Amino acid sequence: MALRWNAMRAGVHIVQGPQVVTIGDKIRLAREARGLSQEALAMKAEMCRETVSTIECGSCDPRFSTVERLIKALDLRSFEELEALCWHRPTSPVSVPALCRCG
Repeated sequence: MALRWNAMRAGVHIVQGPQVVTIGDKIRLAREARGLSQEALAMKAEMCRETVSTIECGSCDPRFSTVERLIKALDLRSFEELEALCWHRPTSPVSVPALCRCG
């Protein structure tokens, strides 16, 4: 998991056909699949809704610990489980996230 995360932090994204899927896309898809609002997920992960929003929209580069908290709040066991959940879900292309720190 750490190796995959380091690759993502270095700007490597998983490509599904012509579409790029970011960690924010995966969090959003998992949250929506569970019927959670951003606010409900933020409460479960013990963070503010704005942090969830900035991660999902790709304007932030979340810390590993923040992603771990979100994965736990989504009742998933690992990043790989999050990836498997989202693998076949289509997403719209996203822009390259801004270089900022959050969470």
